[in-house]
Amino acid sequence: METVKILCWNCRGASNPRTVSRIKSLMKSCQPDLVCLVETRANDNCVIKLCKTFSRCWEWAAIPAQGMSGGIITFWKQEVGMVTPIAHTHSSLHLIISSEKPKQWILSVIYNSQHVHVQKSLWNDLSVFSTFNLPWVILGDFNAILNNEENRGGRFENYAMKSKFFRTFVSTNQLLDLGFYGTPFT
Repeated sequence: METVKILCWNCRGASNPRTVSRIKSLMKSCQPDLVCLVETRANDNCVIKLCKTFSRCWEWAAIPAQGMSGGIITFWKQEVGMVTPIAHTHSSLHLIISSEKPKQWILSVIYNSQHVHVQKSLWNDLSVFSTFNLPWVILGDFNAILNNEENRGGRFENYAMKSKFFRTFVSTNQLLDLGFYGTPFT
């Protein structure tokens, strides 16, 4: 598989039947190879129930929510290659994907806290993955912005410290913002 199409969505709760229907619709219309859902708000039982809905054609790995906070589910088609979960925290799920081109790469799916001290800790923890010397894709809901143009509503001063730590993380690890397709503000 030369290119991999990834769909990432902050679904703000994956247990609602309308959300499940929307996920199915997005999977059908976008034809992704990987699907990353963040802020699922799904406990262990809900995760298993949701993943069984897609289990015929999709493999998956998940981090259950803690109460009504967080939660990450990543689905992948077998054609993507061998996918191995290598690490996780409450806020992140990391997978090594072994395929033909590139041979191996890391996918980190993030749902970061809104609290700046927790964010700073996650950015520090994530930096270890830059030492793997593999292509690295990081996606999800960072709850931080790189620049003022990514903010609508509120005051930039509210995001200043979060932005500083996020920009430092991106710069230190020599990451590139690949952009996105879809709604710019959530």
